[in-house]
Amino acid sequence: MGETTTTIDPADLEICLKVLDQAAELDDADPDSVTVQRAVGHLFKKLKKRRRLAARDAVSEADRQVVAATATDHPIGSTTRPRASRSRRTPTAPPPAP
Repeated sequence: MGETTTTIDPADLEICLKVLDQAAELDDADPDSVTVQRAVGHLFKKLKKRRRLAARDAVSEADRQVVAATATDHPIGSTTRPRASRSRRTPTAPPPAP
């Protein structure tokens, strides 16, 4: 367990498919059927998680590329952008004293 493989031995795959066919013939409540159902469910959950992580990583990478292409990520970007201009209103005289 825990080993990452890129292929399944053809003989092992044949056995797996044979067992799945046999499990499909069992009653839903049969302990062997329940074990196979849980294993298949676990397999699909792992695949879904892997796909979600891959999709999230793709979005994160795209976001990093956008940030890197803008001044936001530039080391001196914040000093080269124009500053917001302050209001240039002429000071008004204080109200007359009562």
